[in-house]
Amino acid sequence: MNLPRIRRACIDDRAPALSLVLALVLGLGSPRLAAAQEGAMPADSGSVAPVQRRAADVGRLFRADPGGYGDVFAPAFLEQVPASALDGIFTRYYGQHGRVTATEVVGPFANGATIVRFRFEDGSHVLGQLTLESADPHRVAGALIGPPYEPDESGAYRVREPSYPRDAYETKTELRLPFEGEWWVFWGGRKTEGNYHRANPLQRYAYDFVIRREGSTHAGSGEENEDYWCEGAPVLAPASGIVERAVDGIAENVPGEMNADEKIGNHVVIDHGNGEFSLLAHLRTGSVAVEPGDVVEPGQRVGECGNSGNSSEPHLHYQLQTGPDFFQSESVPAPFHDYVADGELVETGEPERGQTVAPAAGG
Repeated sequence: MNLPRIRRACIDDRAPALSLVLALVLGLGSPRLAAAQEGAMPADSGSVAPVQRRAADVGRLFRADPGGYGDVFAPAFLEQVPASALDGIFTRYYGQHGRVTATEVVGPFANGATIVRFRFEDGSHVLGQLTLESADPHRVAGALIGPPYEPDESGAYRVREPSYPRDAYETKTELRLPFEGEWWVFWGGRKTEGNYHRANPLQRYAYDFVIRREGSTHAGSGEENEDYWCEGAPVLAPASGIVERAVDGIAENVPGEMNADEKIGNHVVIDHGNGEFSLLAHLRTGSVAVEPGDVVEPGQRVGECGNSGNSSEPHLHYQLQTGPDFFQSESVPAPFHDYVADGELVETGEPERGQTVAPAAGG
């Protein structure tokens, strides 16, 4: 997953930041902004006509059979985003909300981007950012699409949170946080703007944890994995069980780069014996301390936090799932017991983005 420096826009202080990028990298890849900063057209009043035209072009792609991407998107964008990924995004929105019935240019944003609004047949609204090429034909060089919103009585936009069958799932395993000390929740919870995993059933209830100090996940430049506070931190079994899978030997990435061929990187899967399996992913190369068949107890060290697989900086990806194979399982809710969140004791809960969490003393 890709953690650092995702550009965000907030139209209203009650409206969550845009969190789903059109250039969505599936698997454990996070939203990525496929935008050409150099040569981007300034977002000013003189650029409204080209932006309006391209917004309408993008709006027409929300249908059952999208295509013709070369007429709308810049070549550099399409080099990063395969047509199959675009097909999936446009058809998914269309299947959930129907066609786009209107587009509107809201106004300029930073770095040459412009905020646009799409209105769908079912009455929902979606806010997005578009960055255009500076020269004709002003194709889309960068795009960011947010979750569906509904306007309230004041005109402010509130996210329309989808519901999923697994939301009502009753977790059987009593889980503890899979680490000691204070960690920061980069992605987590059941709100789309706080957990981009929500869009993907494979990881809908997943968490990404990092360690932050003075507002940063790393010391120095952050160009080396060793700069990151969580690199090498012990990763612990969240509950008792039998190790189903233990994969090591996948090289760690240089921060900012990702290994899409090995989505979850070095990892451990624990079978809790009740149809629930813990996945602890992106572990440090050479750190996996268990083997398949090992019996583990809650709090037992199984590896160290790292930056392997489809990961852009050291972090721990944790999820509870219905089987041992990430690609053949569904994520299910993973509430933790006896922890502290932002200084408050929580008996049972699901950590949310932005919280600082740690196991409770004696938990």
